[in-house]
Amino acid sequence: MISNKIYSTEELAKTIHTCSQEQFTGLLLIEKLQGQRWNLYFHQGALMAGSSKEYAARRWCRQLYKHYPQLSFEVVSYWSEQLQNGNYHFFAELLTKGTSRGEEMAPVIASNTTEILFDIIQQGKQLCQNSVNPLICKRILEDTINSKLIVMEASQAWQQAIEAWEAWHKAGFAHFSPNLAPEISQVQQLRQHTSVSIYNNLSKLLDGNLSLRDLALKLKQNPLPLTQSIMPYIHKGWINLIEVEDSCLNLGVDTVTRPKLSITTNPQPTPANRTVSKTKPTTNAPLIAYIDDSSIDSQRMNLILTQAGYRYLNIQDSVMALPTLLEQKPKLIFLDLVMPIANGYEICAQIRRVSMFRETPVIILTGNDGIVDRVRAKIVGSTGFLAKPITPEKVIKTLQDYLSVQKPISSRIENTS
Repeated sequence: MISNKIYSTEELAKTIHTCSQEQFTGLLLIEKLQGQRWNLYFHQGALMAGSSKEYAARRWCRQLYKHYPQLSFEVVSYWSEQLQNGNYHFFAELLTKGTSRGEEMAPVIASNTTEILFDIIQQGKQLCQNSVNPLICKRILEDTINSKLIVMEASQAWQQAIEAWEAWHKAGFAHFSPNLAPEISQVQQLRQHTSVSIYNNLSKLLDGNLSLRDLALKLKQNPLPLTQSIMPYIHKGWINLIEVEDSCLNLGVDTVTRPKLSITTNPQPTPANRTVSKTKPTTNAPLIAYIDDSSIDSQRMNLILTQAGYRYLNIQDSVMALPTLLEQKPKLIFLDLVMPIANGYEICAQIRRVSMFRETPVIILTGNDGIVDRVRAKIVGSTGFLAKPITPEKVIKTLQDYLSVQKPISSRIENTS
């Protein structure tokens, strides 16, 4: 481990450049003596990602909304939690599978890292100017950094952060963090000196809950012009900038026309490389999810359920299981036991940790109808157990047992055996 004090952003830039030139693999830890710290992850000199506990939930939430605005708040919250916990392997799997969500992760993590670099630069400048305790930089060798994660040019990421900082500094905002939230402090003064429409807009937005960065995303602006527009009121003391608690916020994504994941309501083969089938829903029947990587069993379940009058949600990618369930909120979940990456036990345990699904029936399917499997299925919270092969009789009886009130009236169930 190499440790040295960083007194200027120029010295920090040199350290990052050295990591790149020496093809460093590991963690570059930057911290204040007061305790605040930031992590930069490198793999063979390439910058993989950045992390910081300060405002982590808000930052990840913003990046997900910014780059993937069609996601529901539930999915954003779940993904944000995974990222805060350093679960980058989840996103590495998405990237290697080449899914549309995986493709979106590169700009998400890169943009998040640029924000972190901006905050490091601002802190370093302020400490240097005030002649107080400097930042401390530590290089920690680590040979287990996942090379499947995002790779970005370290110098390019640094240059983007420097350019954003210089524009922020030139505007006179060097001592104002974009992580602070504007709040109206002098209501009467602001009302008297602004038009009715401006005051109404400000009073709705500036409630002290959204930071400057949050507001910029909500209003589809950059933080700089947004801050410039309210800075005169801040200088007059009519608006204050305050610290806010960290949380994953709903930033008004519901105002965006968000494409829904489609759900099958009539029998259609499901291609093996698609997560959710694409036929538009035509009924309000209960939605039944089936999580299985087998395209044959998925098509069979599709035929049984749609002929019985239910809507069908097929998830073949176990990594995407929980995010998709959070979006679609099925009434019952069939879950195959044997799948790559995450098996049925692991997915069932994840489902039960979400309050929304604690009462949702989860039925585990397997070709091995043994007592050990049944006991383990109960331990992780499954509602029932269904032995393969899949037949209409077994599936329909399960639905009638657990969804008797919501059961659709089906004129005929064809034998698909």
